[in-house]
Amino acid sequence: GTWLLARDLGLRIFPSKNSPDRAGFILAAVFANITYLGLPYLRGIYGEAAVPLVVLVDIVATTPLLFSLGTLVALTETGAAVSRGAALVKSLKTALLLPPVLVGIATVCLRLLAPSAEPRTIAEGARLATPLIGPVMLISVGMNLKIPDFRTSWFPLCAVIAIKLVASPMI
Repeated sequence: GTWLLARDLGLRIFPSKNSPDRAGFILAAVFANITYLGLPYLRGIYGEAAVPLVVLVDIVATTPLLFSLGTLVALTETGAAVSRGAALVKSLKTALLLPPVLVGIATVCLRLLAPSAEPRTIAEGARLATPLIGPVMLISVGMNLKIPDFRTSWFPLCAVIAIKLVASPMI
């Protein structure tokens, strides 16, 4: 439902045939950033016990959807001359080679092969690095942002916010 709403609004806001802006609009409205920027907030609201569930949802559900369906949406909306099957295969290969996915696979394998093992060194390193994830992501995202003229981008921005905060929870 959210995708249909975002696509309909995207077509109205960005009517040109092949629009990277429309593709970005749809992707921003439909997909959530639950790990990198969302994890500190979710940890604050639900506590430390929610972290494994959030990471699992990201690795099992959000990331594969973003890199498969998200890639198809981006290619379709921008008019890229790539077959959907080839785009899907390429995006799935890319998703499987992402560091978080590889770490998730390694973690599951480690738990299956040695369920009683406690990899203390890895756990301690991860514990020390965890507080740095949010600030590093904000810095890296901020360095890559190009701030557009707000007079021309306020409406799409407000539409994405309305989809995310009002329509999506209702759907």
